[in-house]
Amino acid sequence: PDQKEIAYNIKELYTFQQTFMTNMRLLIDNYIIKLSPSLEQAQNVAEAIAEIDAMYKQRFYPQYMTIDQDIIKSINCVKQPVKGVTKQKKAATFLSNADWTSLFQQVQVVYKATLFMLGELQPLIEDKSLDQLYPILPTVCNMFIDKLADKISEFNEYVAAYDFNLVQIRALMKKNENLSKYLQEIANSLKGKDLQTFLIMPVQIVPRFTLFFQNFQKINKNPELQPLLEQTNLLIKNKASEINANIADHDNMEELRQIENQIMAPPAALVLPHRKLIKEGFMIKECRKEDKPRKVFLFNDSLMYCSTMGDGQQIEKLFAPKLYPMKGCGCELRGQKIILKTSQKSFVLVQSKLTGEDMAQWAKEIQQVIDDNNVHNVLSKNQENKAPVWERDKDNPFCEICEVKFTFFNRRHHCRLCGCIVCNKCSNGREIIKSQDEFEKQRICDWCMKAEFNDKWVVNPAGKPERPTEQMLQQVKVEQVEAIKEEKSEETEDEPKQQDKQPSHEESESF
Repeated sequence: PDQKEIAYNIKELYTFQQTFMTNMRLLIDNYIIKLSPSLEQAQNVAEAIAEIDAMYKQRFYPQYMTIDQDIIKSINCVKQPVKGVTKQKKAATFLSNADWTSLFQQVQVVYKATLFMLGELQPLIEDKSLDQLYPILPTVCNMFIDKLADKISEFNEYVAAYDFNLVQIRALMKKNENLSKYLQEIANSLKGKDLQTFLIMPVQIVPRFTLFFQNFQKINKNPELQPLLEQTNLLIKNKASEINANIADHDNMEELRQIENQIMAPPAALVLPHRKLIKEGFMIKECRKEDKPRKVFLFNDSLMYCSTMGDGQQIEKLFAPKLYPMKGCGCELRGQKIILKTSQKSFVLVQSKLTGEDMAQWAKEIQQVIDDNNVHNVLSKNQENKAPVWERDKDNPFCEICEVKFTFFNRRHHCRLCGCIVCNKCSNGREIIKSQDEFEKQRICDWCMKAEFNDKWVVNPAGKPERPTEQMLQQVKVEQVEAIKEEKSEETEDEPKQQDKQPSHEESESF
């Protein structure tokens, strides 16, 4: 029984190749030739195909022509290439020479490789019964090892260009409504087989070879054949893995394009060949005035969040995307909050009650992406410079330096170095913050200005001043804080001078 099953699979392998060749003929005649920008170009294609056919005419082509007479008869350009093209009514030109060449330049290579493989298999398999096919299995294996492996590699070149071609076709159809209608007419005449269906067939052929030889190895009971089957299977697997990698890249690019299509005005550099989506979810981002819902996408090199139109469960559209590279970033999990620090901007993401995202898992995967991108980073974690997380407006009704209450006229301002909330008078400093990739002068509070130019103030290992904490205040004399208050009170004559007093422990903590 196993010998008969192997013989049946050998026959199926050959039949599969024949069917594939028939579809390649349909692709060439109904799409490639009819869409050619010029009659001369169509003639060149037909002549090239005829020349390829002539290479195998004596031992293979006559038998192949009897596979499906109805299909073959409908392809006039196959039997009489030049004559058929000159007589047919040329359709309106939809593609430029560059577009046509880009779309179909690899098809001829695939056609030639397929015809070569069929030419090698045909003398062994054609007109043989199942009982006669089992003994030729070693010959088929050796043929794939010696002759067909290089031809399979040519399919990989086609697969590498397939993703670009698919995008190009969609763009051309979207741009030209007449082209879209014309392609639909051809598809209807071929019982629904559109251009994309034909173009993906070469992508699928090598995985089918893998399945055939895996099945041979599985059902074979002859131990003498097993090493040869393993060698053949390994060879085809290696070839298929290269193609599968390209297919995976194609699927990933499609996924990125789907995300891009959801976003109004997406980032220009969102769809990149090396970028892969790791995780996506719905969270709440803490903002300075009020917390807002955000759709978050984690890629293998960056993190992006977008504003949403919808309720979180059904998002209608995304807009205002912000994309942050993960190299040199920092991630910290505090309860159900993730604090993400980048050189451009730092922010806090909170779990949404609607979706209940696992924030610990998110933090773990974000940290993994950061670690992967920092492998070749020369800066240590202590040397990385990150933008501060801005404090929320509702958390501080008073200036953190002079303790004046904020009003409609006395507005809040954030220090770009430490993120604290201060009034305008306590943030007169303006400096370029090179560590945050800023090239314009930014608002800096008096605390940070004092720390920048006074070596008695404590600074972090990267040389960037931090907000005073309780530990830092123990090292800094209270007179320095009082001096800042006095300087501010002298600038405004209308304001009553504040009485000098030693700050209490609670006041020191607020500083």
